This record gives sequence, C-alpha cells and structure tokens, in this order.
Amino acid sequence: MYTSERLNRQRLLHSHGLGLLFAAALVALFGAVYEQFSFGVWSFWMVYAFAPLLLGGIWLLVLPKRKSVPGELFLGLLEPGLVMLTLGMLLAGVVEIYGTENRLLPVLPTAGGLLVLAAGIVRGAGACRKQPRAGAGQPAGGA
Repeated sequence: MYTSERLNRQRLLHSHGLGLLFAAALVALFGAVYEQFSFGVWSFWMVYAFAPLLLGGIWLLVLPKRKSVPGELFLGLLEPGLVMLTLGMLLAGVVEIYGTENRLLPVLPTAGGLLVLAAGIVRGAGACRKQPRAGAGQPAGGA
C-alpha cells in the first residue's frame, strides 16, 4: 500500500470518527431533551443510546494510529451497525417511556450488533492478512 493511499484512508477514518462523535453528541442531547419532557419517567435505553456512536467514533479515531488501516468494507459494516444499534436503543427507550412493549424491538439492536461484530471480524482478518507488494508477480496497478 502506498503512503498516499494510507494517508487518505487515515483521513477518511478520522473524518468518520469525528462524524460519529458529533452524532453521539446529538443523540445525547436528544435523549436529555426527551427525558426532560417525559414527566420524570426515564429509560436506560434512552439515557445510554449515544454510547454505540461514541465508542465507534473513539474506535475510528484510534485505528489510524496502527500499522494496518482498514478498508471500505469495515466502514460499510461498522457505521450502519452503530446506527442500527443507536436507533434500536432510542426506539426501545421511547416505547418503554410510553409504557408499552413490543416483541419486535430487539430485532434492530440485534441486527446492528451483528453488523458491528462482522466489522470486527473483517478488521481482525484484515489486520492478519499481509498486503501483496507490487512487483512480486503482479502488475503495478493490481489485479
């Protein structure tokens, strides 16, 4: 991998990490406002709905410091998974504050968790795989 490509990936991860941190701040603000107007009723899910985005943003800000930088598949699995987790937690909080139940509520957070797990597996597999070098039997443009 060329240095310029690595720097572009690092910048991409950094910008996505900052975006997730900003989204986490917005979700935390939304949760605080919703709790304020819920007449003293609160939900664990609503209070901590910002946590997946916060942890994902921190993870993306720490990743570029390592030797191997993950690719687009990692981001393509991680970000939708974090958003699904967050939306599932917000939905569960709203339903819980409203005072009802729904057996389909765990579907969204479970799907989000599976996507985040898949992103972790892709990241682990990508970190263990060596990048092929140009000139080692391959054309310089790659195949």
